[in-house]
Amino acid sequence: MYIPSAIPKGPRAKRGQGFPFPAQRFLQGPRVGYNVVFPLPVLSQMVDVEKIGNPENDLNREIKKQHVQSCELYLEQEPEFVLGGVVLAADDHTSVAFEADDKETDELLKKFDELYVRVCESTSADERERLAKELADINDKIQVCPGKLWIPHGVRLEVTDGQHRIRTILNRIRQGDVRLRHPAQGIPAMIMIEQRRTKRQQDFVDLGQTEPIKPTIKIDMDWRQPVTRLVKELVDKVPIFAEQFVEFRRPSIRKNSTNLFSLSNLKTAVQAMLLANTRLGASEAQRRLTEKLAGPNYDRLRDMVVDYFSRLSQEVECFRDILEDPDRADYFKEREANMCLNSVGLAVMGMVGHEVVLGRASVDDAVAAVSKVDWSRDNPLWEGTLRVGPGVARGGNVIELGGSIVKAAGGLPLTVKDIDRLKAIDGLAKKLPASCLEKPVAKDTVQESDDSVLDDADNEHSGEEVEAAELAGASAKGGA
Repeated sequence: MYIPSAIPKGPRAKRGQGFPFPAQRFLQGPRVGYNVVFPLPVLSQMVDVEKIGNPENDLNREIKKQHVQSCELYLEQEPEFVLGGVVLAADDHTSVAFEADDKETDELLKKFDELYVRVCESTSADERERLAKELADINDKIQVCPGKLWIPHGVRLEVTDGQHRIRTILNRIRQGDVRLRHPAQGIPAMIMIEQRRTKRQQDFVDLGQTEPIKPTIKIDMDWRQPVTRLVKELVDKVPIFAEQFVEFRRPSIRKNSTNLFSLSNLKTAVQAMLLANTRLGASEAQRRLTEKLAGPNYDRLRDMVVDYFSRLSQEVECFRDILEDPDRADYFKEREANMCLNSVGLAVMGMVGHEVVLGRASVDDAVAAVSKVDWSRDNPLWEGTLRVGPGVARGGNVIELGGSIVKAAGGLPLTVKDIDRLKAIDGLAKKLPASCLEKPVAKDTVQESDDSVLDDADNEHSGEEVEAAELAGASAKGGA
């Protein structure tokens, strides 16, 4: 265990003084740690909240506003919430005091505390080495044990992991969330004794090694959000989204897969159809989709989305060919040959479907427009728009541009924004019916747009796709 050369300045913990918490003492490696549960109302008194999000704090990453927003949205929507434990750091063994329930174990702990002070204050290298060995021997004799942890008044523990959870809890308490103010509400905390700054930083990095849950798995296992419920209903009811064609675990489609789309692709297409915007951050998109699908709106919009994509399953040529004989299809070749068999093409179809949601087009007209378009990759309409060379362009602006192209080529009414997008791409107007760009025949409505950065989790595309920043920038000139 690490032995400092001096006892840190500040309050020295003593049994019977300060805040008492039931706790367990344990080791992880050679270091001592304590498990406690803090009541949420007193969390701000236990944690150094001033350092959370402070630009001068070199321990944690910066606070991500969208992450806090998504956490707050979760607490709003889920009455039976679960908040994972936080990891905190105490400066020194004298910063807290632990009293074991077992008397024999407690005598060992008293000896440990005495030796620790002696070794820290000793200037003799030989004595420090001898006392450090005695401390290690005592630690080996003490098993995981219950007891009481005393934290002195004024001591604030530093956050190693969980700053967004803590910030969310404190925000909700300030906003008057009566649930979180109740003294029975708590959050588990693991307190590690660690004075070294570099080691605290390393702990933060090490705690972040766990792989994030893939967005597709989140959709598959999330039964609270109405949009994920809608995506699962699409799998049940839309022929081209049947289970055999959908990847349930990965956000993208592998080269040799017999799947056509992932659940993430379906969610992006639904977002395009309902909001006409796939550029929103995850928490903002979740909030808007939840509001859109709230209450009685869910059944109406669900039926609209299911009907639209079911009709496309029968009317779009490559969809129809695959459904006629799924066993005969070469899925890799089909995905390579057809622009609609990737996440961008599917989202473009969803963007056209937004006209149905707005009531600017009937489902018959929208399906006819999408079906009329040649979705093969070598269609000149896609070159420099949805396709750059052999790859597929990425980005919400590209998807919006694709929706405008399909509407123009399919004969649907265009808005001013549609026309601006189409005219912003050099040479594109010559590939479209001349009459469609003369004047807008559909009213622009206030669309749900945002200049937020793309949410990578909700806009994962297959490995074939390439970045097209220059294309996204060009199309943004006419974007919403």
